[in-house]
Amino acid sequence: SKTAPRLVSGPRGVWLYLLMASSALIPWLAGSAHGLTYALLLVTSALVIALYRSFGLTVLLSLPAGFTLLTIEQRLDDRLRATLAGESAVVAGVIGGVPAQRDDMLEFLFDVSGQDQERLNLPRRIRVRWYENPVTVRAGQVWSLPLRLQPPRGRVNFQGPDAERRYFARRIGALATVDKGSPILLDEGPRHSLQGWRNELKERLTRLLADEPAKGQVLALAIADRSLMRPEHWRVFSQTGTGHLLAISGLHIGFAGLLGYRIGWILLLPLGARLKMALGSLPGWTCALALASLYAALAGFAISTQRALVMLLVLAVAVLSARNPGPMLGWALALSAVTLVD
Repeated sequence: SKTAPRLVSGPRGVWLYLLMASSALIPWLAGSAHGLTYALLLVTSALVIALYRSFGLTVLLSLPAGFTLLTIEQRLDDRLRATLAGESAVVAGVIGGVPAQRDDMLEFLFDVSGQDQERLNLPRRIRVRWYENPVTVRAGQVWSLPLRLQPPRGRVNFQGPDAERRYFARRIGALATVDKGSPILLDEGPRHSLQGWRNELKERLTRLLADEPAKGQVLALAIADRSLMRPEHWRVFSQTGTGHLLAISGLHIGFAGLLGYRIGWILLLPLGARLKMALGSLPGWTCALALASLYAALAGFAISTQRALVMLLVLAVAVLSARNPGPMLGWALALSAVTLVD
């Protein structure tokens, strides 16, 4: 009698199945040279790990370096061309993120429409400042704005923050100010969106805390909006070395995950012993990931929160799968996942 075919099992089988799944991404990522390179790098890495397990750790440590180099090249390509510096253009796009009101100036991110990216040879994201008679704009709205464009550069300041580095990290490919002309609101945008929800939450908190001196700190810790922080508050945080506490990152996401895990543990208390044993730590990790994801969403899924959330997810998968990958392999898996997402 013929022997029935057997599925490949064990770690090698996992990587072979990952290889097949990642191969399906090639048509989706092949829209650009960078996307195709990403897909081929992922497929090749999965194939090497599946066939030669002894090279697994080496590949997992090399994969982030490859993705990082490709990402750097992609972002450098997505910047304003030098020939367009100082030029004016009418650009259509979406208000990305929660606008920040700073004295008599309005600042926001502007995600350029795909049509104008090709027509005007513009980057995908522009940081816009509106000085003269700014109107109220909301996250998610679609506007047509007359903009004066500049490359994403900052002044040399050896004792202060690196502005150009910050623009690069936030994928900002150009700076612009609203020029003379007629701004036109094209569409109110979707009624329910993440940025719109954050915008509405900011407006409600601002009204609720109108007379509170700590209003800026509450908004910074609630939705990662530090536009209402006063100079004297920044001075205190700078002198005490605690300014990093206002930037939602791994510390805050970790606390949210810990609180969620505790909630999941409490939900297990009324259940019987047999059901508790069957569920194990699944409710705890489910609640931990849910609450951490909610807090990351409130922060607009900033890069620092994405990294912390991905690393928490890798830890949860390792624990729930009853595997002990070891510190180096676990760190390499988390590093690969973070660079892949970023």
